[in-house]
Amino acid sequence: MERALRIQAGTVQFGLALLLGLHGCQSDMAEQPSPAPYSGSRAPVEGTLPTHGRLPLDRARMAERYPVNPLASSEQVVEAGKREFSVYCAPCHGPTGKGDGPVSAKFIPPTDLASPFIQENTDGWFYGTMRNGVRLMPRYGTELTEEQSWQIVTFIRTFKEE
Repeated sequence: MERALRIQAGTVQFGLALLLGLHGCQSDMAEQPSPAPYSGSRAPVEGTLPTHGRLPLDRARMAERYPVNPLASSEQVVEAGKREFSVYCAPCHGPTGKGDGPVSAKFIPPTDLASPFIQENTDGWFYGTMRNGVRLMPRYGTELTEEQSWQIVTFIRTFKEE
């Protein structure tokens, strides 16, 4: 009888532990706080400076400040830009910038980077877009160095509309 009570008590304790343990598995990703669609990346906290100590410039000001890429175009710079593009940009824009990356199937496809409408912008415009983000595109100003950003701009300039 005592053995049966111990087994029954152990079963109840196990059931209770299982019930409490599984309770935490009922939350859903849909119930977590998230930004609204098209809200873009979060703005920096007011009154703070980026770690490099300079205020970010929007892409219009970047286009004015940097009309031309400060890196001279070379095979090595294009290859370095291609490497960085494949890590940071290709998931959405695709390997050739057409907006056909694997992530774009889940969202509104990004702009075709080879289109004349996009290619007519200045190098600084591309640089500013990467550093500060736009619409659904996150800002990469903290993930990429300035040199890496300019390398990507150099690689994007190799895209041609087909």
